[in-house]
Amino acid sequence: MPRIPQTTIELLPAGWYPAKVLIVQEVESDYGAQLEWRFEVTSPNGEKSERRAWSGMKFAPGTKLFGWCEKLAGGSIPKTTDLDTDELSGLECDVKIEIKASQQGQQVNRVAELAVADSMTKKTPPTGGLFKKTEPLQQVGM
Repeated sequence: MPRIPQTTIELLPAGWYPAKVLIVQEVESDYGAQLEWRFEVTSPNGEKSERRAWSGMKFAPGTKLFGWCEKLAGGSIPKTTDLDTDELSGLECDVKIEIKASQQGQQVNRVAELAVADSMTKKTPPTGGLFKKTEPLQQVGM
């Protein structure tokens, strides 16, 4: 029989950490289609670990997805834009880590919030790339 090593994840203390977006991808869950965000989080001693978060698929003002994208883009998002989630990969940010109980009763980290990275406050915010201008729909003759 194969030996399967036990997987363990060290909990990070609650607080803000520098991070990088690894990938944002659509996944199916008990709640339907969602976006899974994977972050590479750097601890105060320099160790890197992966943490995940989820958001809905609706890209509209007032949603978690829209708010996080505004922070990553460094400003407001024009109304005539669509999101290309591939363009989020590699962006730096700060994430707020909380500790909560999982459904199984174990302590786990949760990415609760996202903010512009401290390192980005002294740089020019990213422009272009994240959002694609929406082309008006063309009417097709019947």
